[in-house]
This record gives sequence, C-alpha cells and structure tokens, in this order.
Amino acid sequence: LAPATAVGVIATSKLMGISRQLAKNAEYLQHGVGLPTTISIHAKFIAVGTTHGHVLVFDHFEEMRSNLGAKDGKSGAFGAVTSIDVCPGQGQDYLICGFFSGMVKLWDPRTRQLIRQLYKHNSSVCSFSVQANVFYSCAVDNIIKVWDWKDGTCLGTMHGHRETVANLCLTPEGTLFSSGIDKMVKVWSLTNCKLRKNLVGHTGYVNSVTVSPDGSLCASGGKDGVAMLWDLGEGKRLYSLDAGDIIHSLCFSPNRYWLCAATQSCIMIWDLETKSIVDELRPEFQPVGKKAQVPYCTCLAWSADGSTLYSGYTDNLIRVWC
Repeated sequence: LAPATAVGVIATSKLMGISRQLAKNAEYLQHGVGLPTTISIHAKFIAVGTTHGHVLVFDHFEEMRSNLGAKDGKSGAFGAVTSIDVCPGQGQDYLICGFFSGMVKLWDPRTRQLIRQLYKHNSSVCSFSVQANVFYSCAVDNIIKVWDWKDGTCLGTMHGHRETVANLCLTPEGTLFSSGIDKMVKVWSLTNCKLRKNLVGHTGYVNSVTVSPDGSLCASGGKDGVAMLWDLGEGKRLYSLDAGDIIHSLCFSPNRYWLCAATQSCIMIWDLETKSIVDELRPEFQPVGKKAQVPYCTCLAWSADGSTLYSGYTDNLIRVWC
C-alpha cells in the first residue's frame, strides 16, 4: 500500500449488470431464482447463491452463463444457498455450494453438470475451507466435516464446538482453525481429526479466524470487538488489539506485517510490529434517516501482491482501497 495518508477509495462497483438481472428475477418471488445470499469471485467467473437455492454463474462482463439448479428442479427444496467456494481440479475448477438444509453440492460450472450431492450436515452450512483434494465444511449443527471432494466420501467428523461453527481457516502446513458462537477458537489436527488445543479469551461470539501468510500467527475477532493474536508455535495468546466495535472479518496483508479488521464502524489497519494503527478507513456515505443503519463492511480480501484491499459493504458496494 501507499503511505497511510494516500490510502483511499480508488474504485467502487455495484456490479450493476448482475444486480439488474437479480432484481428482475426477484419480481417473481415464488418462481424466480430469489434474492442473493452469498458470492464467490473466481478468476474466470462470479458465482452468486440465492434464497431459492440457485447458483447463478456470471462472467466478468456480468453476463449470466449458467443457472445451476435450474435443471434438477429440486434446489429450492434444500433452502437458500448459504456458502460457496471453489475446489481446484486439473484444468477445471469446481463449485462447492452449501445449503440451508445442510446439503452440499458440487458442480462443474463450465458444463453445468451436478457432480454429486453430499448430505451429512443436519442444518445450515456456514463455511468451507479447501485444501488439494479435501475440503472442510462447518455448520449450525456444531460439527466440522472432512470430505474427499473427488469421490464424495466423508473422511471424518470433528466434534468440539458447543454452538454454531462460524468460520474455518487452514494453514499452509495443514492445521485447521475454527471459530464459533461458543466464544471459542479451536485448533485441529488433520491427521486424525482430533482437537489439539482451545484458544480461550474471547467474551463474545467469534466471527472470524485467519492465519498469517508465513503461518506463524493466528488472529481472531468477533462480538467483543477485540482482535486477539495467537502464536501458532506455542499455542498461546500474544496480545490483543482493541477495535472498539464488533469485528466481522479479519485478514493479514500478504506482504506487510499488517492486520486488517472490518468492524461495525470502520476498517482498521494495524502495524503488528509497533501495535499501532496505520489507518481507519471510513468511506463517505449518502445521508440516511435517523432510524436507518449506516452501511458497514462485512468482508475483506487483499490482492495477491498486497497492493489493493477489497471490502464488501452492506449497501451492496465493493470498495477498493490502495
């Protein structure tokens, strides 16, 4: 990034082409594809899940290329699409989609073929984490499942959270972290699907858990407005950073010793070497009524080279910072 004084909005996008098509379908509330619930942006396509159980695949010119779920006629029976991720294949990537009912589906977005259905969760799927031929899913049923996505085999089940598992994160070395509504961050061994350690300290639900690019640090945050930094080698808490508001998402910079937090009031960027605030990103919003809620950031992602920070807001805008 440029120096803190030069950080600012350089582009915003409402994805108007996609928005118009979704709005048109929303006019048919019972028989249309439904309203958007989740989005996944890939190098070749944009996938949008909907309340009626469809996955709409758009190209980067915002033209709809396929409606996954339209052929089987049963997608609506599984409820809304609650999570989407990409499984990398040889020459072709696949979409993995979780549903409110607990169903997991794997699609080939190019051929529109439903590869397989996996039905092991008893309630809404919250998050995925993908590694090579294996992916991990978590849900409101407090369970983490391990899958071989190529043959659909459930390789294991991880029990430990007392309430909803909200988020998953994998380290490059193969350690899984999970955060939950039960205020816990848990560390799992992937060799035997056993709990290795509990990271205790949060006083509210934990929305987000993320690992630094070098695999040495873990950061977690949520309802209590505190970002906690954990040493992955020793499994102990190093220190805390006060965000002053609910943390919805966390991410490390890929090329600087920075941690970013999407909070209810702003995006905070900390320098972890000095533990000081680099910047607080607060875009200008249009005036709203007294009872209206000011838009806030719910998700963050850095570009691979660390030059650009992407942020998704509740006003349906993606704000790009550099």
